[in-house]
Amino acid sequence: MQGRIDPADLSAGLKPLQADAHEVIALRDDRLYEMRSQEDFQLVQKPVEWSRDLVDVAVGLVNSSAKSPTNSQLSQREANNGTRFRPQAKELA
Repeated sequence: MQGRIDPADLSAGLKPLQADAHEVIALRDDRLYEMRSQEDFQLVQKPVEWSRDLVDVAVGLVNSSAKSPTNSQLSQREANNGTRFRPQAKELA
């Protein structure tokens, strides 16, 4: 394997990072609740939820990119097939 990372290994390695990030967000959430009034807490609650979602999206993107073919793999396929990849235009109804 030419310096490639196994997608399963990458995914397994990211799970603890994702769990740690969620824990940090939960701790921040707790501290904000302790330091502020209920009204202030409700104002920051949505951004805290968004930060959890952002962590999950980032981990998903990294996992997806590890599973997709690289440019060199696509170039190799083109060389083997003797054709260039061209997306097919969708027919308009």
